[in-house]
Amino acid sequence: MSHQTERFVLKEEHIKLLRAMYWEFQEDENGAPGVDCKRPYGNSWILPDVAEALGRKLPDEEAEEYDEVCDELYGLHAQTGKALEVILVSGSFKPGAYERTLNYRQGHSPWTKVDG
Repeated sequence: MSHQTERFVLKEEHIKLLRAMYWEFQEDENGAPGVDCKRPYGNSWILPDVAEALGRKLPDEEAEEYDEVCDELYGLHAQTGKALEVILVSGSFKPGAYERTLNYRQGHSPWTKVDG
Protein backbone atom coordinates (compact mmCIF):
# COMPACT_ATOMS: atom_id res chain seq x y z
CA MET A 1 0.00 0.00 0.00
CA SER A 2 1.50 3.30 -1.09
CA HIS A 3 1.23 6.37 1.09
CA GLN A 4 2.29 9.74 -0.20
CA THR A 5 2.49 12.98 1.71
CA GLU A 6 1.06 16.20 0.33
CA ARG A 7 2.49 19.46 1.67
CA PHE A 8 1.21 23.03 1.38
CA VAL A 9 2.63 26.20 2.88
CA LEU A 10 -0.19 28.48 3.95
CA LYS A 11 0.96 32.09 3.71
CA GLU A 12 -0.49 35.25 5.19
CA GLU A 13 -0.98 36.38 1.57
CA HIS A 14 -3.36 33.46 0.93
CA ILE A 15 -5.44 34.44 3.94
CA LYS A 16 -5.59 38.09 2.85
CA LEU A 17 -6.71 37.08 -0.64
CA LEU A 18 -9.42 34.75 0.66
CA ARG A 19 -10.73 37.54 2.89
CA ALA A 20 -10.74 39.97 -0.07
CA MET A 21 -12.78 37.66 -2.32
CA TYR A 22 -16.45 38.32 -3.01
CA TRP A 23 -18.25 35.33 -1.47
CA GLU A 24 -21.86 34.54 -2.26
CA PHE A 25 -24.26 31.64 -2.27
CA GLN A 26 -24.32 30.14 -5.77
CA GLU A 27 -27.86 29.09 -6.73
CA ASP A 28 -26.76 26.55 -9.40
CA GLU A 29 -28.11 23.01 -9.00
CA ASN A 30 -28.15 22.37 -5.23
CA GLY A 31 -26.39 25.60 -4.36
CA ALA A 32 -23.18 26.17 -2.45
CA PRO A 33 -21.02 29.04 -1.25
CA GLY A 34 -18.63 30.25 -3.91
CA VAL A 35 -16.80 33.07 -5.62
CA ASP A 36 -17.53 34.57 -9.03
CA CYS A 37 -14.78 33.00 -11.15
CA LYS A 38 -14.77 35.94 -13.58
CA ARG A 39 -14.52 38.58 -10.85
CA PRO A 40 -13.25 36.96 -7.65
CA TYR A 41 -12.13 40.30 -6.19
CA GLY A 42 -14.67 42.50 -7.97
CA ASN A 43 -12.98 43.21 -11.31
CA SER A 44 -12.36 41.03 -14.34
CA TRP A 45 -8.60 41.73 -14.46
CA ILE A 46 -7.58 40.34 -11.11
CA LEU A 47 -3.92 41.32 -10.80
CA PRO A 48 -4.54 44.93 -9.66
CA ASP A 49 -7.08 43.61 -7.14
CA VAL A 50 -4.64 40.97 -5.87
CA ALA A 51 -1.91 43.59 -5.51
CA GLU A 52 -4.28 45.92 -3.64
CA ALA A 53 -5.47 43.16 -1.30
CA LEU A 54 -1.85 42.42 -0.45
CA GLY A 55 -0.97 46.09 0.04
CA ARG A 56 1.31 46.10 -2.99
CA LYS A 57 1.50 48.14 -6.16
CA LEU A 58 1.48 46.52 -9.58
CA PRO A 59 4.55 47.81 -11.48
CA ASP A 60 4.19 49.58 -14.81
CA GLU A 61 4.00 47.18 -17.77
CA GLU A 62 7.35 48.51 -19.04
CA ALA A 63 9.14 47.81 -15.76
CA GLU A 64 11.73 45.05 -15.74
CA GLU A 65 10.06 43.26 -12.81
CA TYR A 66 6.52 43.43 -14.26
CA ASP A 67 6.34 39.81 -15.51
CA GLU A 68 7.94 38.41 -12.34
CA VAL A 69 5.56 40.33 -10.06
CA CYS A 70 2.53 39.32 -12.16
CA ASP A 71 3.58 35.66 -12.05
CA GLU A 72 4.02 35.83 -8.26
CA LEU A 73 0.64 37.52 -7.71
CA TYR A 74 -1.22 35.18 -10.04
CA GLY A 75 0.51 32.21 -8.41
CA LEU A 76 -0.74 33.27 -4.98
CA HIS A 77 -4.24 33.70 -6.40
CA ALA A 78 -4.10 30.26 -8.05
CA GLN A 79 -3.17 28.69 -4.69
CA THR A 80 -6.20 30.10 -2.85
CA GLY A 81 -8.25 26.96 -3.54
CA LYS A 82 -5.74 24.73 -1.76
CA ALA A 83 -5.31 27.39 0.95
CA LEU A 84 -9.06 27.39 1.60
CA GLU A 85 -9.07 23.59 1.79
CA VAL A 86 -6.22 23.63 4.33
CA ILE A 87 -7.94 26.31 6.44
CA LEU A 88 -11.31 24.56 6.48
CA VAL A 89 -10.01 21.02 7.04
CA SER A 90 -7.40 21.97 9.66
CA GLY A 91 -9.62 24.58 11.33
CA SER A 92 -6.66 26.95 11.44
CA PHE A 93 -5.85 30.31 9.90
CA LYS A 94 -2.24 30.09 11.11
CA PRO A 95 0.35 30.47 8.34
CA GLY A 96 2.89 27.68 8.07
CA ALA A 97 3.50 24.27 6.54
CA TYR A 98 0.67 21.73 6.55
CA GLU A 99 0.79 18.09 5.50
CA ARG A 100 -1.60 15.23 4.95
CA THR A 101 -1.19 11.61 3.94
CA LEU A 102 -2.69 10.56 0.65
CA ASN A 103 -4.09 7.05 0.80
CA TYR A 104 -6.28 6.26 -2.15
CA ARG A 105 -7.83 3.16 -0.55
CA GLN A 106 -8.82 4.74 2.76
CA GLY A 107 -9.17 8.41 1.79
CA HIS A 108 -7.01 11.35 2.66
CA SER A 109 -5.98 12.21 6.20
CA PRO A 110 -6.77 15.70 7.50
CA TRP A 111 -4.34 18.57 7.03
CA THR A 112 -2.04 18.95 10.03
CA LYS A 113 0.28 21.86 10.79
CA VAL A 114 3.85 20.57 10.86
CA ASP A 115 5.86 23.64 11.84
CA GLY A 116 5.61 26.36 14.47
